[in-house]
Amino acid sequence: MSFKSKSKSTSPVPVLPLRKGLACTNCRRRKIKCDGVKPRCGPCTSSSSAWSDCQFSDEGSTESEILEGEIARLEARLAQLSSPTARKTSGSKNKESINVNLPQGCHGLPASAVKVCLSTFLRYSSELYFFLDVERLQRFLQTPQSCTSSPALLATMCLWGASLSTSPDIRAYETPLLSRASESVAHSIGAPTIIHTLQSQILLALYLLHSNRLVEGKYFTTAAVSLTLASGIHQIRSPTPVSTGVQVLPPAADLAEEEERIRAFWNVFVMANFWTSGDGSHTNKAYTPSGVSNEGVRIDTPWPGSTKPSSFNVISRFLDRDSDEGISPFALMSKASILFEQSATLAKAVTNLGADAIDEFWTRFQNLNALADRILHALPPLQPAHIYRVGDTPRRLTLLMHTLVHVAIIQLHMPFLVSIDDNHATRGRCIDAARSVVRATQSVPNVHDFEYIDPIVATLWFKTCKALLDGVIAIQLNSGWAAGGPSVEDLKTDLDVMESAMRALAPRCKLMASQLRVMENLR
Repeated sequence: MSFKSKSKSTSPVPVLPLRKGLACTNCRRRKIKCDGVKPRCGPCTSSSSAWSDCQFSDEGSTESEILEGEIARLEARLAQLSSPTARKTSGSKNKESINVNLPQGCHGLPASAVKVCLSTFLRYSSELYFFLDVERLQRFLQTPQSCTSSPALLATMCLWGASLSTSPDIRAYETPLLSRASESVAHSIGAPTIIHTLQSQILLALYLLHSNRLVEGKYFTTAAVSLTLASGIHQIRSPTPVSTGVQVLPPAADLAEEEERIRAFWNVFVMANFWTSGDGSHTNKAYTPSGVSNEGVRIDTPWPGSTKPSSFNVISRFLDRDSDEGISPFALMSKASILFEQSATLAKAVTNLGADAIDEFWTRFQNLNALADRILHALPPLQPAHIYRVGDTPRRLTLLMHTLVHVAIIQLHMPFLVSIDDNHATRGRCIDAARSVVRATQSVPNVHDFEYIDPIVATLWFKTCKALLDGVIAIQLNSGWAAGGPSVEDLKTDLDVMESAMRALAPRCKLMASQLRVMENLR
């Protein structure tokens, strides 16, 4: 109803002045008279859409005020981190320090929407495989051509921001942003830096995997792996780098740029480990316990957070338990992803295991078992007393690391779970690992309230449920094995716990919803 239709009289109706403080927020901001009509006052009704969000102070904050408040909070955080003292301690880990003052609009979004999308993205960036150096990205975003010279990077960051936003107006940009992101990433090889291209590919791949578009997600993951190897960032700080004859990347200008490239490699590497083995796909065997024959894919790049001036064959040395390096949170995540990939690869070998390969199989089997225990011991604890963070590691990432290692153990022992052989020890280890995932999930009191969760968790939880289901079958086939262990009812209760967690997160992750449907059909 329009403002003029409030009265049928043709004579003007005098508007009584409101008491101070009772005008709507828009009229106060515009410094014009407000008639106080609710739910929308006359001036707001007849105004443009820019001032259509009419709300009175006694009704709480408007959506735009909430978003503006969030931006103000991030800008205040930026000012804090820009101080000399903060720069000494913050480094590249403080993702909120990115300056979001972009030129007017980008990818069809007004400047205000771009700002909100990036602000939302920043809140979750540590869980979205975001590895760019904050200060370098700041400088880039302050240039007028940032949107046109690296459209893929801006599009994928805004895509995630729109997807995770609680504002319907901002979420409305998600579909057109996906189209723009897909097109720009596919043609982003000419971006200002290869690192921007890698970041764009990983962000888009993760979005597609989260949306249960697995083929497309794996395509962009594979593209990132290929570009990583071609650019040579798998041999950073190598004492004997192998030259391909083509210099794809110039030498790093400083330590910050080198560390950015190290983070880029390991983020791509972790994604590859997750999505080339999580569903049984063939893996890229660029590393084995005994090393590799193709020197071009030997991994010499140091673990994330390493300060050593040189490194060599880091993954093979880790698998041979020849090194205790790499203790930062993301280094532990990288190690857990290796364990996950290697256990999946070894488990597949069981079906075609020849007599001459049995000894080697069991040697690798025991080695991976020992590595799993070693990593579990190094992980930060999951305890109910820690509500959101464990040290500097977000709680969801800590939950993911614990779950990864336990599912790696499940994969190792799963081939022997339902078996006529008396493999009591390996059955017990498999069931214990599955129940440990359940306990880890229960240890996070607000897991049902997570706004976002890494899509690999959907796969990990499904594998856990499958182990619990097979455990029920194993007990029914061999009741003597279960003496002193969990009962069928215990395992069914654990299944209920996992199903509840999956159902709670299914509306926010299409891959989780898909895995939940499969699991429900199996039950």
